[in-house]
Amino acid sequence: MPPVLPLFSRAILTAGLWLAFGMWTLAQAEELPGRLVPRRILVLHGHDPKLEEKPRLYPIDTLVANTLQSHLEWLGYELDYVDAGMQALPVPSEDTVGIVMDGSLHVAQQQEVILANWMNAQRLKGLKFLILGDIPFRDEVATTRWQRDFGVRGDLMPVRKLKSVKIRQVDPSLFGDEVKLVGRQHDFFRLVAPVGAKVFLSLSGTDEVGGIYRYDPIFKASWGVAQLAPYVTFDAASTHRFYYLDPYRMIEQWLGERIFPAPDVTTRMGRRLFYSHIDGDGFCMKSKRTGQPTCGELVRDNILKRYPFPVTVSVVESDIRGYAWSLNPEDAPVYEKLARSVFAMPHIEAASHSFSHPFYWAENDYDPGEYEIRFVPLHPAANYKDLSLRREIEGSISYINERLLPPGKKVQLMLWSGNCRPGEEALKITRELGIENMNGGDTTLSDMYTSLINVAPKVMQWGDELQVYASNQNEFMYANGFAGPFLGGYAKVIETFERTEKPRRLKPVNVYYHFYSTVTLSAERSLKKILDWCWTQPLHYTTATHYTQLVRDSRSATVRLLGRGHWMLSAGPHLTTWRLPLKAGVPDVGSSLGILGYKLEGDQLYIETDGRSQAELRLVEPIQGLTLEHLRLVECSGPLEISELGQHQMLFQNESTLPVKVVLGGIAKGYKCEVTSSRGGHTETSTMPVSATGELALIVLEGSQCSIKALSPLAAGR
Repeated sequence: MPPVLPLFSRAILTAGLWLAFGMWTLAQAEELPGRLVPRRILVLHGHDPKLEEKPRLYPIDTLVANTLQSHLEWLGYELDYVDAGMQALPVPSEDTVGIVMDGSLHVAQQQEVILANWMNAQRLKGLKFLILGDIPFRDEVATTRWQRDFGVRGDLMPVRKLKSVKIRQVDPSLFGDEVKLVGRQHDFFRLVAPVGAKVFLSLSGTDEVGGIYRYDPIFKASWGVAQLAPYVTFDAASTHRFYYLDPYRMIEQWLGERIFPAPDVTTRMGRRLFYSHIDGDGFCMKSKRTGQPTCGELVRDNILKRYPFPVTVSVVESDIRGYAWSLNPEDAPVYEKLARSVFAMPHIEAASHSFSHPFYWAENDYDPGEYEIRFVPLHPAANYKDLSLRREIEGSISYINERLLPPGKKVQLMLWSGNCRPGEEALKITRELGIENMNGGDTTLSDMYTSLINVAPKVMQWGDELQVYASNQNEFMYANGFAGPFLGGYAKVIETFERTEKPRRLKPVNVYYHFYSTVTLSAERSLKKILDWCWTQPLHYTTATHYTQLVRDSRSATVRLLGRGHWMLSAGPHLTTWRLPLKAGVPDVGSSLGILGYKLEGDQLYIETDGRSQAELRLVEPIQGLTLEHLRLVECSGPLEISELGQHQMLFQNESTLPVKVVLGGIAKGYKCEVTSSRGGHTETSTMPVSATGELALIVLEGSQCSIKALSPLAAGR
């Protein structure tokens, strides 16, 4: 697991005595300099289930979550969902830059005027609105007031029984190429954009008696953007949806071109992040192979021993104890011994996949999935009739810790099963236990699912809790419900890895599968094909737990502008990579504070910090061929602890269980490098040449400490 670099606590400014209780110190956070860069998006959604007579809607089910969240996250924004149908209207924080009115939002009729007034108050503050899918008003008074403030014309009533709909005006600059734009007869409203608005799409509809109506579903006004039904997505099928608009162009129209360092969860130390995790399903399953070895044995011997990547492995407790309906409790010692042999491997991180493998977690979830039972049928010896969240999470974790793990290892991650909709209560349990959580999310972008809409968010909000999504989907989704084909099915995840790398690096490489992926030879070959591809790529290896930690840190990170090209970056210790377009400037490592280096990928700079709570980034103008003469990290394939970084010297240690490739840059022309490596009491020193671009590449063995000194031509010649 990557090292956790020490946090530098904020200065203590005031202290005092509390005479009634004795002496104590009052720590007060230092007032930070500069201007806070707003990067939070407030999303209003939902309804009152009693008034609407339909189930509660969660953020996971909103139009925003299913169309825009992942792209907003890539641009550096974080989304805060408020169920305005059931909660009071919020006061936006100073870190809020935009507000989305999700098409699901319907407040009680007597609250609509309050909502209209609230929207106008935020408009007057300068916050930019995105009205997505639908106008959130039905009450005549509230609608009139909102139209007065926002300038939208027409009576907003639907027009039915249209004979034809034609496109009267279109600005193609906002539209993508995923679906052909045509006039659609349903969801046609008498709505005209405000005077002076930039109209991207305007329709003309004719009814059966010759009446002509106008509908402007997509436009930009002084207060923001409206993108209304039916021109948000084209749904060819439940699993095949497409964008009308290019989401990145639309967001730029809404919020403007805002250039600031974005917290990045796809990259570490200059390389695309790689992590792999295994759901426990099928661990005890007999394979369809000669001798019928279990899938747990095959994964251990044919996958985990062959590929020394860090892998996060989970098990289902009821399987290991032989409680599943297809198993025998008397075989539990065999399964436990096998599980211990897997968890004893040095590159394996332990996780839980629950006690009984729930198919749906929240009892009141209106969308439990196509499951007739709550969890896998169990043997009577399990004595388990009703699902208990505490037993599923805390109980399974305790069992794995106490019965299966070697000294020094503990479960750090809960991997959700079934519909992967854990709900707030289950997430609260993991947080209180100090355990991270992951799974869910449907990133399947490939030639099967070609739209960018198939890139899922990194995180989902449930009340006050957070669910971290897996970065990619597993073999069940790619291989037709694991019915096959496999080589032509799950192997398509390689296409997902490639399509989420260019033109934008949207996701890490996440190899996510189940133990049953070795049940047949063809399924195992598919998995090996994927891992062989990964082994050839320039990736940075980490664990699933580390990924969840940096996602959490990215949510709370802040950016402050100190001056032109001068930023303060604040984050937790796991988030160390920030991203900026090259046109913003090149980091001056020497005059920055806590900046280890950077790497250019396409037109994006990935900037690496040392993990301190506040790093200071200074940029200089990007000049063709410019080389700043200061040692810096360009890239590394695994966790590296850098303890010293100066203009001509650097000291670091390989914290990985594998040898790592390290590339350093910023070395002046004509220089050479003296490299001293120490490992296990043995020290070697050599002089190495530097490339024409001022870079030094070397392989550092696991556990080795390296000292680098850049030598001038004069010193090198002595």
